Amino acid sequence: MPTTTPESPRFAQRITFEYDGTQIRKISQQRVEKLSPPSHETAGHQNQVGFWYELHDSKGNIRYRRVIHNPMQVDTETPSTTGFARRPVHSPRGTFQLVVPELEGASTLVLFGSPHPEPSAVGSPAQEALRPPIARVATGPAQEIGRFNLQEGGQ
Repeated sequence: MPTTTPESPRFAQRITFEYDGTQIRKISQQRVEKLSPPSHETAGHQNQVGFWYELHDSKGNIRYRRVIHNPMQVDTETPSTTGFARRPVHSPRGTFQLVVPELEGASTLVLFGSPHPEPSAVGSPAQEALRPPIARVATGPAQEIGRFNLQEGGQ
């Protein structure tokens, strides 16, 4: 059985969120017995693209950082004449959960994500009419998209 260390605590918090467009709201938080993976690097990630979450202490110091796949659905896979295609979701909404380690002194959960560009024309109107809609890939540096108090059970 693995031993627990400050980097891999025995307990975690399962946090459920709902999102509607760019608005994210914490709707529940539950303590669970679960080992967490080690933290990714907590420094030197400025201007990186992607999605991650951080646990901060009361002074704003990063105690833990984990890079993950964006849990918010911004595109969907649909059948097309050539197989399958990714299409943007124009009004994304739904729920997702994160399981974050329970670290002594960690008081805030901060979510970061790269913005997804809006579909834009790349050709004439006639060319655009023939072009299938495709998902736009986030290419800009990640920005803070949510900040949540871990000491409160709800939002």
